[in-house]
Amino acid sequence: MINRISGITFILLALFSLGVRSYYLVQPADQFKVTTWDALGYYWYLPGTFIYNDISKLNWFDEVEKSYNLSGGDRYQYRDLENGNRVGKYFLGVSVMESPFFFIGHAYAKSSGNYATDGFSAPYQYSLAFGIVIYFILALFLLRKILLLYYDDITVAISLLILVLGTNLIQYTAVDGSLSHSFIFLLYVLLIHFTIRWHEKPSGLYAALIGFTVGFAILCRPTEAIMIFIPILWGIADKETRKAKWQTVMKHKSHLLWAAAFGALAILPQLIYWKTVTGSFVYNIGSKWQFLNPWFRVLFGFQKGWFIYTPLTLLFIVGFFFMKKYPFKRAILWFSLLNIWIVISWHEWRYGGSYSTRALVQSYPVFALPLGAAVSKIMGTLWKYPVGVVVTYLIFVNLFQVAQYNSGVLLNDGMNRKYYAAIYLNSTPTPLQFSLLDTDEMLDEDGYKSSEILVLKSSKIQSRFDSTRFFISEYFEPSENEDNWLKVNGTIISNTGISDSFLSCDYISEDSSKITDIRLYRPLIAPDGPNQYLFYYDIPDNLGKGVLRCYLKANSFFKGEIVELVITRFSK
Repeated sequence: MINRISGITFILLALFSLGVRSYYLVQPADQFKVTTWDALGYYWYLPGTFIYNDISKLNWFDEVEKSYNLSGGDRYQYRDLENGNRVGKYFLGVSVMESPFFFIGHAYAKSSGNYATDGFSAPYQYSLAFGIVIYFILALFLLRKILLLYYDDITVAISLLILVLGTNLIQYTAVDGSLSHSFIFLLYVLLIHFTIRWHEKPSGLYAALIGFTVGFAILCRPTEAIMIFIPILWGIADKETRKAKWQTVMKHKSHLLWAAAFGALAILPQLIYWKTVTGSFVYNIGSKWQFLNPWFRVLFGFQKGWFIYTPLTLLFIVGFFFMKKYPFKRAILWFSLLNIWIVISWHEWRYGGSYSTRALVQSYPVFALPLGAAVSKIMGTLWKYPVGVVVTYLIFVNLFQVAQYNSGVLLNDGMNRKYYAAIYLNSTPTPLQFSLLDTDEMLDEDGYKSSEILVLKSSKIQSRFDSTRFFISEYFEPSENEDNWLKVNGTIISNTGISDSFLSCDYISEDSSKITDIRLYRPLIAPDGPNQYLFYYDIPDNLGKGVLRCYLKANSFFKGEIVELVITRFSK
């Protein structure tokens, strides 16, 4: 049977992902980089092995960092050992999956003669960028075939649209695809496929492929070990099916050995690498977990909460209640709950810079099964019309937010509720809206008397480390019967040090203080300026007599110019 609708949907989504990848190439070729930050930690094994022949000392790493500035000089991708070696912080599985595209880039750089064959020039970057999308398209192709085993054509088409366009999946396959998530996404699809095939007709081949896929996922990201619950629990719904599953496993005991052997084979390269570099087959990379005190803000927080920024993922959870008739019910439910718990329990709950919760993206093939169950259920009711409108709207919101995220309006870290409300479907926030990143104080000026207490024009500034430049500092004695505010409105040019400098107000009394720091470096910043800043400051009336100050604070070296600074006092 030809399933045209889902087939056309797959083709359109494949073209869309390629289009998104191409769109975000709009910069000079020599400046385009995907092997940065965490992605660098996964990738460096390839140039280290095949170009520099050095994966122990990494003597080449510092020079590459100077040339390409791949991690801002942080160099957290490795750790120095007492034996003089440097050990990678990240597992090497992703680099194995990147290797075909590394070799394509290397061959092109070598044959063209126009690019450095150092593993990081433009041919390597472009080859990796599009290679990752190819992996994603292959995964999506196979995922569609899996979903069609359980759902009708239209349900599969809608599920794929929601999965790709309504979540952060497109960001981590077609834009930031060089992180581990896009690679492991394919592995989850393969695992589900091999699991289904083994249950249809048990064979040693599929058992070995299941074991190897699980082992290789661990080689990419060790917490993916929980994917083993998918083949173990697949097909178990009650006592009878559990008994039948156990009998099948016992009938094919050798398959367990095949799975274990090939799983160990997949992990073996990491053990050999550790032994070579550290002297031990096992090395502690230092991750910490808080299983008894997880961070639910990972799901519900306005920093980057999964259900806040990508609310269509709630359909994954809704689908749990409609999986009863499917053979994957218990496998998907247990895996999903364990997976979510592990993700929200990691001590670094922000997971670095991200749009929504990126640590769950790789397991979306698993969530696609309950998503299909939810869509199938809704499509059989009259609720499909209002739900369809909501889903369409949320897909639009998600794509808008992906664009905001990549332009810098939606931050990769440091978001809050009021700022998110201010930029919701707003691609050009005002300076006052930007101030909500640092303060929640806003004033309706109606009914207040105003007076300018400072007007400063064309003042050049150089501030050394941990220094301040005062614009106003005066004694103040507020009254409980008064309501006093400041409005600080400035236009500033910064040549150096903007990332660590602030426009600040504080009120200091004998017993307490109130400090408000407004960052100079913000979304849509013009590096060479001028940039406008605007914020309100509520002068506290409960702190007693004190000193009110407005100033520029530099935590490093700052050099720039105050084009104009106007401080207005409002009283009532």
